[in-house]
Amino acid sequence: MTLLVAIKLIKRFNIDPFTSIVPISEYAASMTGTSALLESGDKLLLNDLLHGMMLPSGNDAALAISEYFGEVLKATVLPPIDLDPKQQKEYINRLSPRKLFIKEMNRLTQELGMQETVFANPHGLMNFNNHSSAQDVAKLVSAAMKEPYFCQIVNCKRPMYLSLIHICRCRRRG
Repeated sequence: MTLLVAIKLIKRFNIDPFTSIVPISEYAASMTGTSALLESGDKLLLNDLLHGMMLPSGNDAALAISEYFGEVLKATVLPPIDLDPKQQKEYINRLSPRKLFIKEMNRLTQELGMQETVFANPHGLMNFNNHSSAQDVAKLVSAAMKEPYFCQIVNCKRPMYLSLIHICRCRRRG
């Protein structure tokens, strides 16, 4: 779902995944489970990060993607009009980018008719609030396979992103 939501947001906000740079937070880099080997301070092209999420099932990459797109979504949120300008700014600043992304994931489940699915995180690690059904997963896969960019990523045989991370780190460490 994270990849499909990312692709939908790429289209909605006209984001170029081949030129957009995503910084890796300390929180994303510390994610447990399977990993794309990201480190805090890495900066990757969005396209490479999407591959890093899908090819090794990188939980760290999924979290970084949710943070990136959550910030994009945050820029579109309108604060309540009954707040004064200072309170409106504070309201926006308190919004969690990850939670905004997860909200978008759950919005898409409804759009796709996935009535038995709820997401509580962008990476799929154990959380009692994550749940789905085989029928809903089939709906998700059906929708995802209609996206050419999704097919391109999941059909990739060679994880080029690892060499790109190494180059990025060498340049950063100078």
